[in-house]
Amino acid sequence: MKSVSIDELDKLLHDDDHDEVLLDVRTPAEYKGGHIKEAQNDPLSEIEQAAKHLKDIGTVYVSCGTGNRSRQACEILSTHGINVVNVEGGLGAWVKEGKAVESTGKKVIPIIRQVMIVAGILMLMSIIMGDIYSAYWYLLGALVGVGLLFAGLTGICTMSKILAKMPWNK
Repeated sequence: MKSVSIDELDKLLHDDDHDEVLLDVRTPAEYKGGHIKEAQNDPLSEIEQAAKHLKDIGTVYVSCGTGNRSRQACEILSTHGINVVNVEGGLGAWVKEGKAVESTGKKVIPIIRQVMIVAGILMLMSIIMGDIYSAYWYLLGALVGVGLLFAGLTGICTMSKILAKMPWNK
């Protein structure tokens, strides 16, 4: 998979002679909280539908918060024959380099942190309910653990997909 550094991307974005688009695959709420000015938002959860309108573009540069979701999006889009380039480090690297970010001022907790919070609550609830009511509640903790293991091994996190559809992430 091709990738581009933040400095290379910045130069490309200021070059008027180009046929490309910068795609931010974070949730709409994360995008509103801060994004590269030239980026359009198509969340990872809707990337299959976005592929339809991206086919006619020369190169699609894909960004997210850290580079993980953008790699997943690049893999999906490349199966549709789209010329994709992953932005190394995503918005985090962009900000670290001191580049300008456009924002509506609304702050949102990134999806990965939301996953950690929900997983932690479910694990804690599993232990408390297992001690108070029934040992069957420990199965909830086991299910969360298996889900996190699967997400870590495959890069596919069902909990993040569910959380992305929540009203606070729209």
